[in-house]
Amino acid sequence: MHPLEKSCPRESDPEILKDRIRAIVDSADPAMAAALLMSPVFAESPLMPIAAIRGICSGSTFVERLLPYVPVTEVGDTFHINFKQFRAVNASIQLGANHKELLRVSQKYAPQIKSDVRYTKDKVTIQKIQSKGRYGKKWYLRIQTKTLGRPWIDLDYSRSKAHAKAVKIKKKVAAGFPLENVLKEVAPDSSFLHRLEMEFERKDATRRQNACAPKTGKSHSEVTIMDLILAYQEGAKNRTNGLNEKNARRCVNQLRKVITLGLNLKPPKDKTKKEVEAAEKRAFERPVSDLSPGIVDVFMDTMLGVGDDFDDIDEVEILERSESANSTFRQAKSIFSEKGRRIFRRAGLAFDLPAGFLSVGFLPVTHGIYTLPELDRIEGIFEELRVLLKTDPSHYLARLIALYVNLRPKEIIHLRKDQIKYSGYWRVEIRVRGDFKPKHYHERSIKISAGLAEHILDICRDNGSDYVISGDNRLELFRPFNSHLREKFLPEQRRPSYELRKFYASSSKLAVGLAITHQRMGHNNPSTTEKHYIDKDAPQELVDIYEKYAQELFGGAAFLK
Repeated sequence: MHPLEKSCPRESDPEILKDRIRAIVDSADPAMAAALLMSPVFAESPLMPIAAIRGICSGSTFVERLLPYVPVTEVGDTFHINFKQFRAVNASIQLGANHKELLRVSQKYAPQIKSDVRYTKDKVTIQKIQSKGRYGKKWYLRIQTKTLGRPWIDLDYSRSKAHAKAVKIKKKVAAGFPLENVLKEVAPDSSFLHRLEMEFERKDATRRQNACAPKTGKSHSEVTIMDLILAYQEGAKNRTNGLNEKNARRCVNQLRKVITLGLNLKPPKDKTKKEVEAAEKRAFERPVSDLSPGIVDVFMDTMLGVGDDFDDIDEVEILERSESANSTFRQAKSIFSEKGRRIFRRAGLAFDLPAGFLSVGFLPVTHGIYTLPELDRIEGIFEELRVLLKTDPSHYLARLIALYVNLRPKEIIHLRKDQIKYSGYWRVEIRVRGDFKPKHYHERSIKISAGLAEHILDICRDNGSDYVISGDNRLELFRPFNSHLREKFLPEQRRPSYELRKFYASSSKLAVGLAITHQRMGHNNPSTTEKHYIDKDAPQELVDIYEKYAQELFGGAAFLK
């Protein structure tokens, strides 16, 4: 074994394998890694110990950006990669290549399929599929179809049985029999058959819904905005459309505001149902074609106060008004998003999209940076945990989890005890469940210390609930939570609970790096984490505060790689 490599037990959990890869790369000495690249032993070999890349990238960078395109092969107790493949993919990433381009570059260096994972007889070929550098035990057939492309069909673990099934499938499909019927007869246990049946059921349900959908009988020019709004709100009740009624209602309100201000209509006097319905009738009972760029222009001017006291408004106020106008217009436009168009299609509404209205851009706004509050205020939030532990366990757990696990308020409220798991390491898993979905359906796993995991479970073990935080006021916990933080520590913050996530992100970036921090924050885009949640000048003292109270409260590390 090369001295750069460490002996690790084999694991099947992908997250553990990734952690091992990170540890091997990050613990390697850069000088020794450079020497390894120059070693004549590996000059002609396609494989090289993964520790050799230490001088080129970190372990986290490799796992997050390169692993999908550079398979890792485990030989004995060491990880190896094709260094030529790694170098080509890394160069392509630096040049801004997209996913498909990276796959093509990677495929050039893919090894030839071994004979023990590919079998051909009577012009019918079956093979095993490689995943994460390893071949599975099941045999698959790839077959050309008219409507499904060339899917992989799982057959059997026995090569002889799998090949016999493959021969029958190819003959029957060539004879014109539907693939679904053939698989029901020849390979009824195939997981591909199950996916195929689910897809047919989904399409059939869509056809039935479209058949039952009310047909307006209106021409493109006769469809009104009110027709769209009614269909949009009704469609939001169907979860398959990907919307919920609350968000749909918010978007409708914002479109009403844009039209009302853009056409100088009478706004509602108050929020009573009668006033809102009257305002919507004034705004929406007009053809969709009336939505023009001119409406948006007047709306934007009105929001900014052009023509009134605009010349007397300072730059900060203009930017704040611009932010508000952009937010309103963005939500109004989302009615015509892909989800909205799916609802209109299902409702039988045929109309021309208001292209001019939708093409209007947003007002220029400031691109702010995040800065931490004073460290003494931050430490005060940590210090108060000592008191909360004795006086208010629910408030204590909520603040502790927000600070050390960086969960959002809704994630904390709906955190179940069985989401704190151990499989060689402790982690908190955020998953889609029947009673909860994370933001944007973004699932993630946050690695935590054993001390923190056991501390949380010890406190909530006897609370008589499946949830970490129990009690009748569980769902309203963050009202007093935010009020207290705002009153005592963060008076300028509208949502202090989110400020705690920013404390975590700023200190985590210092402790374990940006890539791991972004992964644990649950953002779709790394720039969100970096621009809005991390103080780029955060001091080491912030990490010291985290570590100090971690040792005092639960006797573990605040951040783990």
